[in-house]
Amino acid sequence: MRYRKGQQQVLAYNGGRMGVAAVPGAGKTTTLAALAAQLIQRGLPVGSRVLVVTYQNAGADNVQARIRGLLEDAGRPAVGFEVRTLHSLSYTILRENPGLVGLANPVEVLDSRTTTRLLDRAVSIWNNQNPDRWRPTLPDASKRAEELWTRVCRIVAQQTIRVAKGTRLTPEDLLRHLSASPAYDPSRLHVIGAEVYALYQQQVRTLGGLDYDDLVRLSVDLLTEHPDVAERLRKRWPFVLEDEAQDSVPLQEELLTTLTGEAGNWVRVGDPNQAIMSTFTAADPRYLTDFLAREDVAVRELDEAGRSAPVIMELANRLVDWVCTSHPVSSVREGAFRHQLIQPTGPGDPQPNPPAGQSKIEFFGFPTRKDQHVLIAERAVKFCRHYRTHTHAILVPTNDIGFQVAAMVRRNGGDLDEMLSTTAGSRQVAETLRAVLAFVVDPVDRRFIVEVVRHLFSLRIPELAEVKTQDAERAFRRLHTEQVLYPVPGMEPTFEDERLRHAVKYIADWLRRWLRAAQLPVDQLVLTVADDLFAESRLATAHRVANTLRTWADQNPSWRLSD
Repeated sequence: MRYRKGQQQVLAYNGGRMGVAAVPGAGKTTTLAALAAQLIQRGLPVGSRVLVVTYQNAGADNVQARIRGLLEDAGRPAVGFEVRTLHSLSYTILRENPGLVGLANPVEVLDSRTTTRLLDRAVSIWNNQNPDRWRPTLPDASKRAEELWTRVCRIVAQQTIRVAKGTRLTPEDLLRHLSASPAYDPSRLHVIGAEVYALYQQQVRTLGGLDYDDLVRLSVDLLTEHPDVAERLRKRWPFVLEDEAQDSVPLQEELLTTLTGEAGNWVRVGDPNQAIMSTFTAADPRYLTDFLAREDVAVRELDEAGRSAPVIMELANRLVDWVCTSHPVSSVREGAFRHQLIQPTGPGDPQPNPPAGQSKIEFFGFPTRKDQHVLIAERAVKFCRHYRTHTHAILVPTNDIGFQVAAMVRRNGGDLDEMLSTTAGSRQVAETLRAVLAFVVDPVDRRFIVEVVRHLFSLRIPELAEVKTQDAERAFRRLHTEQVLYPVPGMEPTFEDERLRHAVKYIADWLRRWLRAAQLPVDQLVLTVADDLFAESRLATAHRVANTLRTWADQNPSWRLSD
């Protein structure tokens, strides 16, 4: 790797608190992964690891792959680090200490479908109990007006719950605080949101589970109230590196502050001028900006970027410069952006900026949203036909709009992969688990074994890296199940390729292990498979699958695994 000047300054880090302000395309994740690998190679206390925290599962997978690659390139084993999302980190902390916060063991996390249903039920209960508080606000008595109010009430309640849990306020705390205000008015939306929050949380407690916001809130409570647990975790994770820190939410900052302690080693890397997540979550780039302004924080800049052409960088820099120096509102001048401008990469950089002549900026106006979608779909198909070796993407604000645009692309003769509602990583976890369970149900059918093999290779397991997927599939199609799983001594299958023999044996060991686990309850079977196959960043998805299957099993006692 050839590192730029700013990256070299980051990699010189030895400890303490450091904030890294990066522009788009400056290589934030690459730098963070390199720092993690470097800390591991320098040597860590026995039994400790570098902890990398990211906001989303996709980011966790990306960082993990990069650190592993750097260590392998250096001839080192890919160990000594953990990559977690905020929620998977919180889940780990609670799972290891459930009794300290009054939780049952195992800790049960409610999936998003369940929490959505509970919120809808809470809104419905509140509406039925308080018709005199919301019906007078409607413009008329139509069904459409009632549906509009229900949507508004749900949005208000959802935001209230998110903000309240983000500041560690229980429903009782919030209602007490609001009622004590001189301006208290029961018809105000935030009061209604707090009351719906109380109804929602009552259902969550009845189910004996936690939602995702509870995970972080309770883990902060645990570390705050039990310093000995925090100290033990500091010894496990002496270095904490935070990626995409501009997406940090208040509870994430509080959790990592408590986890690292006053003299801990904490590096935060992010783009303080990027605020995408703040539109629809509790994230706010000002938490990173405030961190960069602290006296105990060493600040480093990553301002060189090869991603964009000069015309793109010029537009972005003019916007930032104008806001920071000339915006008529002083609070915007002082707080909206950090005065950091994007610089082009230097001569000989491995990622040079695209030539100016290949890029342009256009602004379009549309009479209706549908006209906008039609033009986007038409242009996307034209781009794909003209630039056949490139990958193209259409970014949409909601799943509903995504479905509409996808349909228009297909009508224009285009083909596409929809990445809506769920992430590719989540689907991969669910599809792999389904394939393994299908094999456990009918282990004699070689088709199921071959499908499991295909999924195992898609996970990029290091022990299978030297064998081609099609060779392994061909071997399992050729062999009888008994030969693979329980060969008679002296009649074991033979292979000309020693690497293929090793891969088949490696997979067969797993298959036998999963067959033995078939006697477990379905959720424990799923978690056994998940622990074998998935990194920490994917285990949260596996836990949701396991919880769902356990719920189905409890509701249908006569069901077998095939059901």
